[in-house]
Amino acid sequence: MNNKNDSFEEFWQGIDIIKQKQSPITLIKRPKIGVQQQLFKWLKPNENKINANESSSTSPTFKKPLISVSSPSSICSCSSTSNLSPPSKKSRQFKRRHHQQLVEFQSGVKGFPSLINNNKHLLVYVIDVNKGIDDCGNSFINLKCELATQSISSKRHKVNVYLRDSWAVETPELCVRQLVRLIEPNKIDENTFEIFDSSDDDQNSCGGLLIIEPETLISSTQLAQAHYCPRKAMFQDRFRTTDTTIAMTVGTIAHELFQIALDLLPLELSSDWLFKFYRKYFLSKICPDLVGMDCSLEKFEEELRLYLENISDWIKLHHPHYKNEKENNQPIAQIRQQNNENDENNDPNLPNEPFFYSKTVDIEENIWTPTIGFKGRIDVSFMGGKNLSLCLDSNKSPLLINEQSQLVLPLELKTGKSYGSIGCVEHQTQVMLYSLMLSERANNGRLSLGFLLYLRDNKIASIHPKAVQLRGIIQMRNRLASHFSKFTIDSFPDPLRNPRSCINCPYATLCSTIALGNEISAKEEESSKNKVEIQKSRSKKFISSKNNNEDLIVIDEKIKQNGKENVARLNGINFKFFFPTSKQNI
Repeated sequence: MNNKNDSFEEFWQGIDIIKQKQSPITLIKRPKIGVQQQLFKWLKPNENKINANESSSTSPTFKKPLISVSSPSSICSCSSTSNLSPPSKKSRQFKRRHHQQLVEFQSGVKGFPSLINNNKHLLVYVIDVNKGIDDCGNSFINLKCELATQSISSKRHKVNVYLRDSWAVETPELCVRQLVRLIEPNKIDENTFEIFDSSDDDQNSCGGLLIIEPETLISSTQLAQAHYCPRKAMFQDRFRTTDTTIAMTVGTIAHELFQIALDLLPLELSSDWLFKFYRKYFLSKICPDLVGMDCSLEKFEEELRLYLENISDWIKLHHPHYKNEKENNQPIAQIRQQNNENDENNDPNLPNEPFFYSKTVDIEENIWTPTIGFKGRIDVSFMGGKNLSLCLDSNKSPLLINEQSQLVLPLELKTGKSYGSIGCVEHQTQVMLYSLMLSERANNGRLSLGFLLYLRDNKIASIHPKAVQLRGIIQMRNRLASHFSKFTIDSFPDPLRNPRSCINCPYATLCSTIALGNEISAKEEESSKNKVEIQKSRSKKFISSKNNNEDLIVIDEKIKQNGKENVARLNGINFKFFFPTSKQNI
C-alpha cells in the first residue's frame, strides 16, 4: 500500500504544479509505466473498488475522481457534478471528408484545378442548350442544367452554366438529359457558373473544367490515337482485331522483361539472364503467333536482343539496388530548374538539375477515374527526387506533398525510336494523362512530372504538364465521349481520307464499308429531297399559269398503303404532291 500512496501523491503534486503555473497546456511529467496503469485503474468508476477489509487508518480512502486525465486542459476545468468522457473516435472516411472541406488542395500547375476538391464539383443533367454571342463578339454556350445529386451543403436544383473561350468552340453538341460534371467552375451567383480559359495573370481562378459523360471511361491509348484519327480510336474499342505484327510482339516481350527485372532485381541481371528468362517463360506462348506471321525464331530473337542489353544497362545504372561503393547511381534525367513550381514561364537559361530514381511503387497499375472519365494502365509508377540521399532515407515520413520527391511519378515505356528530348505528341499525351490520374489517386491532387523511356536507344524524355495541354486533353476526351456514349452507324467520327495512312490501317475495310453506306444513304436522301423540290416548283408554276381552264387538268389519284402521297397528271407531266392527309381535293 505504500507504493500506491506514493504514486497517488505524485499524481496530485503534478496537478498542483499546473494550478500554480495557471497554464492549461503545461504537460505533467509522465510517471512510470506501473504508476500510469494504476492511475487509469483508479479513475475508472466501476472497477477496482476498495474493499472495507483493506481500508485502515494508514491507507486513505480514495474517492471517485471528477476529472479526466486525457488532456491537461480537462484537469484544470474540474467539475463536481459531471464525469467527462473521452471524445468519440471518428472514422477515417469522416476525417478525410472533413479535412477536404477545410483544406483547399492545389494542383501545382498554374491555371488548372485540383481534382480532389469534391466540394467544388457539380454533377448535373443538361436540360436546354443555347448558343449566342456576347457584347465583345465572342461566342458562348448557355447550358440550363439540373443537379443530378443533392448535397447537404447545396440547395440548388437548377443552375445556368456558360461555356466561354475554347470551351465554346471545342465542346461537341450536347443532348438533353446528358450527364456532365463541372469541376471548380467560376461562381457568378448562387445559381450561375461559367467555365473559361484562365489567363496567366489570374492567380485566384483556374477557369474550371467540363466533363461530358464522366461515367464513359476513355482509355489513354484511345486518347493518344485520337490525336491523328479519332475514327480508328473508336474502331479499336468497338471492333477489336487479333492481328499482330513482329514489332508488336517484340514490344510486348520487351515490356514484360523490363517490368519483371525491375520487380525481381536479380543480382546477376544481364542480357543473358533476360534471354534465359524469355526462353523459359515466353517462348512457348509466342510460337503460334510466329507461325501465323511466317516469322522464323532466329529473326524474332535477333530483334529482341536489341532491347535486352539496354534494359539491363538502364536498370543497373539508375536503380539504387545496384548502387556500388565506388560509384553512385546515375540520374535518370536532367530536368529543367524552376524558380516557382506554379510558374510555367521560367527562365530557360537556368541550369538543369539531376533527377534520381529512388524506389518502385507499382507496376502495371490499373487506374479508373470516373471524376474525369479516364482509365489507363501505367507501366511503372515510382518515386524519385533531386537528392538521392533524401529519397532513400526511410526514416523520414513525407508530411508535405510539395516536392517532386514525395510524389508518385509515371514512367511510360516505348519500344520504338525516340523523338528527340520531348517525345511525340501522342506519347506526351499519355504521360500527362497518367500524371493527371495519379494526382487524384496518390498525390493529394498535385500533378507530377512524367517520363518517357524509349528502350530501343535508352533515351528518356521528361514531360511537364501545362494547363493549356491538359485542357486540350479534356476537350479531346469530351469529343470522344460524345461518340462513345452512343452506338449507331452514323455515330462514328468522320474518316481521315488519307490514302498514305489509310492503306496500312487494319480497319480500312470496315471503315470504308461504313463510310460508303453512309454516303449512299446521304445521297439517296439528298436526291429524294431534290426531286420533291423540283416537282413542287413545277406544280406551282403550272397552277399559276392556267387560265381557269379546269378541263385541261386530268387528275388520277394513286394512294399508296402508307398514304400521304398523291400522283397527279397535269397535261402529260408527272409530278408528286405531299399532303398532310391521304386524300385531299385540289
